[in-house]
Amino acid sequence: MSMDFLTFFDDFKITGTGKHAHPRTEADDRDAMHRSSLPCRQLNLLRDFVDGESDSFASEDGPTFLWDAQIEDISSRNDLVAIENSPVAPKDQAHEVMARPIEWYFNGLASVIPTAQRHDIGIEIPNEDMPTYHADSEALAGVRSVVANATASTHWLDAATNLASALGLTAVFLSNVADRNNEGFDFINDLTRTVRIYFDSLARNATPSVAGQALNTLVSSVCNENFMLNPVQMVEILSCTLSYARWDDTRILAFDAIAKADAAVTTFLSTLREHGDQADTNEVDMTEASVLSGLIDHDQTEDLHTHYDHLMLFLRHDLLRLSGDHEAANRVLSDHVGTPPFADVLAARLIHEERWEDLLGFCDTLLAHSPNQQLLLFPMDIAPYGWDSLREGALESLGRREDLRILYRQRIVEAYDADEIFNVHCLKALSADDWPDQVRRIVDEYDDGLDRFTRNMAYEHLLISEHLGEEACRYAENFPKARAKLAKTIAAYQPDTARRIILGPLGLDGSYHGNLPNRREAYRRIVRALTKYASVFTVAEAQQVASRLVERYPSRRLLAEALHAFLE
Repeated sequence: MSMDFLTFFDDFKITGTGKHAHPRTEADDRDAMHRSSLPCRQLNLLRDFVDGESDSFASEDGPTFLWDAQIEDISSRNDLVAIENSPVAPKDQAHEVMARPIEWYFNGLASVIPTAQRHDIGIEIPNEDMPTYHADSEALAGVRSVVANATASTHWLDAATNLASALGLTAVFLSNVADRNNEGFDFINDLTRTVRIYFDSLARNATPSVAGQALNTLVSSVCNENFMLNPVQMVEILSCTLSYARWDDTRILAFDAIAKADAAVTTFLSTLREHGDQADTNEVDMTEASVLSGLIDHDQTEDLHTHYDHLMLFLRHDLLRLSGDHEAANRVLSDHVGTPPFADVLAARLIHEERWEDLLGFCDTLLAHSPNQQLLLFPMDIAPYGWDSLREGALESLGRREDLRILYRQRIVEAYDADEIFNVHCLKALSADDWPDQVRRIVDEYDDGLDRFTRNMAYEHLLISEHLGEEACRYAENFPKARAKLAKTIAAYQPDTARRIILGPLGLDGSYHGNLPNRREAYRRIVRALTKYASVFTVAEAQQVASRLVERYPSRRLLAEALHAFLE
């Protein structure tokens, strides 16, 4: 059931509880003073993204990471159909209902797997012989029944007890099966969401005393090794505390629950370390912790602790945000800018609030200390250069022309992909009369691509658009595969070199050494080369080459047919 930290946030939505008050404008008066005719492509991209598609994580009430407003909507609708005082199955009966199908499932496997061994405490099946778990086996049918019974009732404490038991039993079951298709993982995710929805109703409707007991029961159920070895699932369940944080009379219960979970995790991991150290000195007992420490080494224990701490940062932030302590929540963001996506959200708020000087300083600091830190919330089409794209937007808003020229020159010099050609257009639009000087600086800084291993499409575009024949010749010497593309540019400076580039590879440079292959594909290549030649020089010259070629091979009828357009 383990998940990578970043995978956990692949599909998450950043949500907020309010709408921003700043209307979208093309440029405010302050920007207009700085920019005048300054291009604002990146600035408008960032504004549109933050104030439009991702308005929620830049809202006035701040962002949240784990809180889902849909949970409140669903729980409110469920309140309307819940059966007041509907009986909840007693704890022992609920456990029997859940455990029986699971027992049948393992008994069925034991009857058909020769390597299965029965013990007093259960059935042991080697991992390699364990078949893949499928949901249609109905091993968790009892869990579904108990959950349905609990969530239909307003007997809050009894229902919470059974829901906690359902989570625990499901976790134990999934830790003992081969969930190769993630069907069990999907089940416990759905179950966790159901529990969160029910606890949202509970926090809103139950008395603080009952709500506190219910939450304590839930937290106790997840403070075991099955969940503590899987921090993602554990923190998701602990997110039930967010519903408590929104109410004055239950808020303290949420923070107490988190403190209890922290203490349990700290104790558990300390025990693992202790038994791991004993194993190193051969002082080993056979407690459950010692068995686990034999499976988890010291580095893995530390990674587990780090993983848990990272995830809990998101939960702590949301607890503060939903409690109304926005200043403390903002401090969590600013104190952990090295933890994505905290830095992203902080940048989004600066964009939303039009605090461009602050954004520029923030980007400069982050790029100086963590140049490889990725943006998680801004997609590639909005910020293709990551944090440098956010910095670009800030420079545009502040009218920093020289800084923008430096930025675009650097990008052009370091470019390689055709998608980066737009930097040439941006620099030219920004430079006006200074454009020739900018071109010369780029040529000097790029130095013909010496010691570089990849062609630069942006630089090639500049060579062609600015008719830099001499520079194109030098560049083509370092990157021979660019010769055909640059032939027309080179022709203006060294026409004979361009002729050799176009005709030489096909043996059409005037020497005609060797025998021309008698194949249609060879003839088609000749036609393409002559077409290129005509576009670079003249049609008449291409016709002369074609005539000489046909005269040299008068018996090749197919060659004459292929070149008929140049012979008419």
